[in-house]
Amino acid sequence: MSKIKIKVAIFSKDEKPYIENKLAIKRDNNITYYDNGSLISLLIKQNKVILRKNNKDIKLNLEFEKDKSLTGFYFIKDLNIKIKAKAKTKKLKINDNSIKIEYDLFMNDEFSDSFIYNIEWSDLK
Repeated sequence: MSKIKIKVAIFSKDEKPYIENKLAIKRDNNITYYDNGSLISLLIKQNKVILRKNNKDIKLNLEFEKDKSLTGFYFIKDLNIKIKAKAKTKKLKINDNSIKIEYDLFMNDEFSDSFIYNIEWSDLK
């Protein structure tokens, strides 16, 4: 386990860009960090990334694999509603110290938005 610095950048067609520098923990192929009250976890596999987001209101699970549409979920806790969330991954680039994911998000089979998710990390000095 090691502490790392990360830079997260999220771009979408419908929202303004979100760019943050944060501290995170990297353990093997898992990066965990807090973002505005949400626990974010990225599990990095050879050709796949699993993103989990959990806070007091929602729980989100998305999987990304290049040129595939993978089904996850968006759970609204206080309403006890689970919505099917599908990520159609257009690009997935996994490097030693960065990940870039371009995807379309569908909620209950309806197009929601297109996103670019970038994360870069380095050891804490």
